[in-house]
Amino acid sequence: MLTRLNFAGFAILSLLAVVLVGCNHKMTQRFDPAEYSAYAGPGDGAILGQGFLRDRGRRIVPCARQLVIITPATAYTREWAMSLRRGWDTDSSEITRLRDHGIGRSAVCDLDGRFTIENLKPGRWIAVIAVIFPVGYPAVGDAIWGEVDVRPGQAAELTLTQ
Repeated sequence: MLTRLNFAGFAILSLLAVVLVGCNHKMTQRFDPAEYSAYAGPGDGAILGQGFLRDRGRRIVPCARQLVIITPATAYTREWAMSLRRGWDTDSSEITRLRDHGIGRSAVCDLDGRFTIENLKPGRWIAVIAVIFPVGYPAVGDAIWGEVDVRPGQAAELTLTQ
């Protein structure tokens, strides 16, 4: 299911970061809107992906029903994704503006952890997923992310795990 990137998705990822570690992070990279202009509007590329973690028992836990967020790969979005991965609370206000310009995308993983994002412009993209699975309180999980090159008219494959 393809949906527009929304603030709730970023809020969920930011909340996961606070719950898992609770550290605050001030971004050092500057948000430059000009870096994102080439990604605006629909394209003919796609990402076919899958996301999963392994629990303590080494069982595979897919990103079932979890939100996948796709943003152009820039220094700013790399730092944002890495801060989520490290469990830092990060200001996502600039990232949420991408949806206003038709640049950010999102999808929801199916029950097997697969997702598809279509109509992407060619270029390098970052995908971020918060994989959460209940094993008590609080829930356990992690943010996973990766980069992929999307080429015109092609579907790039991406597996996110750690």
